[in-house]
Amino acid sequence: MIKKIRYEKDKLKRMEFKQGNMIVFADIGLNEPGCMAGFEEIRPDIPMKESWTFWFDEFHYVIKGKAEITYTSPPLHEKEERIVVMAGDAYFTPIGTCATWRVIGSEIFLHLNVVMPRPSVPL
Repeated sequence: MIKKIRYEKDKLKRMEFKQGNMIVFADIGLNEPGCMAGFEEIRPDIPMKESWTFWFDEFHYVIKGKAEITYTSPPLHEKEERIVVMAGDAYFTPIGTCATWRVIGSEIFLHLNVVMPRPSVPL
């Protein structure tokens, strides 16, 4: 069966990680054995204070807004790099990457996350 997900702002739930130093608003709309996908907002009025380490490969498509991503790459995380992404951009984040998003401007940064196959960790 084909399953469809749709961005609906009222379905987003506040999610706090790393003792509240990383706050996003997310809706995991698709949670199947072969794929997990959902929408995530990062809001300009709630800056990230810590980085996120990716447990699995992820593909992101930016729907709205603009952000600077500061990241380091595995295995040694020796060099800090930056990339700016905006509506219409897509990017792939490999497992082990440590990243922090900083919203540029006053518009919410909204992106679609896709993980295939679905990770085996509880979410």
